[in-house]
Amino acid sequence: MDLQMPILDGYAATRQIREFNKAIPIIALTASADNNIREKVIAAGMQDYVTKPLNPDDFYTRIKKYID
Repeated sequence: MDLQMPILDGYAATRQIREFNKAIPIIALTASADNNIREKVIAAGMQDYVTKPLNPDDFYTRIKKYID
């Protein structure tokens, strides 16, 4: 889930998804250097986050963690 999207940001989109699906894994994608990013994405209902520039190996490792 990209956190910086026009019209509906990733936090709001996740909250809406969680209204009808609490089980699907959501991993945030962000360029933010904010120290509290993990707490923010967890509070919004996401499981984890990855940062830009995207490291494909890190991304696949995170995905695997939540689908196995």
